[in-house]
Amino acid sequence: MSFHELIGDYPWLVKRMAMLNTLPQKQPPRLPGRHPLAWVLALFVPRVGAGGAGGAFVIIAIVGIMAAIAIPAYQDYVKKARAEQNLSAVQDQETAMVEHYAAAPSRKR
Repeated sequence: MSFHELIGDYPWLVKRMAMLNTLPQKQPPRLPGRHPLAWVLALFVPRVGAGGAGGAFVIIAIVGIMAAIAIPAYQDYVKKARAEQNLSAVQDQETAMVEHYAAAPSRKR
């Protein structure tokens, strides 16, 4: 009920009547409290005064989690790509050296 009241346009009838009953006596109304979880859940509803700020927090959290996973994976990918590129360059040089020594005339001592 607390959640429904938080996302609604006006307080529940019971609370409105309690407010009206305390007006002639000029004492503060004794209203039932709200459950703390209702405040948390109400953040995710766009009609709340926060404007659905909870949704923005969720998106930021998802982007943060994705970045925490993607950045190290990308760095590993870059390292592997550089190692493969270096290995390819070394193999090309090795092939060139083998061809050079195979084409050179043999020398006798």
